[in-house]
Amino acid sequence: MNLSAKGFGAQGIRGIYPDDVNEDLAYRVGRVFPALVNARRVAVGHDIRLSSPSLQAALVKGLMEAGCDVLDIDLCGTEMVAFATAHYQLDGGIMITAGHDPQAYNGMAFVRAGGCLAFDETGLKELSQLVLSGKLASAASQPGTVEKEDVTEAYIADILSHINLDKLKPFRIVANTVNGAAGPVINAIEKKLPFDIVKVNNIPDGNFPNGGPDPLLPENREATARAVLENEADLGIAWSCDFSHCVLFDEQGQCIEACSMPAEGGMLSWLRVMERLSQSKGKTISELMS
Repeated sequence: MNLSAKGFGAQGIRGIYPDDVNEDLAYRVGRVFPALVNARRVAVGHDIRLSSPSLQAALVKGLMEAGCDVLDIDLCGTEMVAFATAHYQLDGGIMITAGHDPQAYNGMAFVRAGGCLAFDETGLKELSQLVLSGKLASAASQPGTVEKEDVTEAYIADILSHINLDKLKPFRIVANTVNGAAGPVINAIEKKLPFDIVKVNNIPDGNFPNGGPDPLLPENREATARAVLENEADLGIAWSCDFSHCVLFDEQGQCIEACSMPAEGGMLSWLRVMERLSQSKGKTISELMS
């Protein structure tokens, strides 16, 4: 496969699979990433794109050959890799995802110890140069190991620790996970919340049978808006493929575009809104967010 610099951007790697992002690239990233961030233990996860498992396998192979131990958290959202890196006190994390980009794309997002972004523009340039250079350093004499871990419950506990659960009221919510990685998290978190959650496109499917992975595009809003109106819901949420961001809909099915790129991440942000709504003395979402 060809190696291309085209996928290296300002915050990670993202491009068309397999032209710009492929298994050879992923393997080489795995070989050079540990030395760049001084990592011995790294969390790795992937979204639901069809190319993600094979890209992750190549990445893990490279990491192990570099002598790095891998915590494989499997299907997840990008913020779950950041969480696992911090929670298990790892040295870094890599998420296989192209976020809200179209189905043909894939990529990688990087974090360092503590779960913060691993690279600035200079660091990504260095990563690109090492990955695309003709020769890799010799493999480690002692290869790393792989351990699988389901971090869902620990991640949810961390999210809910920021919310006053006793103050939440039993609102009706439409949750459109766009056949992405948020589906299993919503299935688990709803058991701990008082909400009546109406699920839309909840089964993970990298074919994206119900529209693309970007819920902010006008053509992808209809399913959530319609479900809000049909179910007389108080709020609608639609997430990106890796739930790094979400889009909120008010009780009239109108998209609240100002909330489309939440700073707190795609899972905590809507819970913050519901916490505010629960304490708003009868306001609707449209009134609260106006």
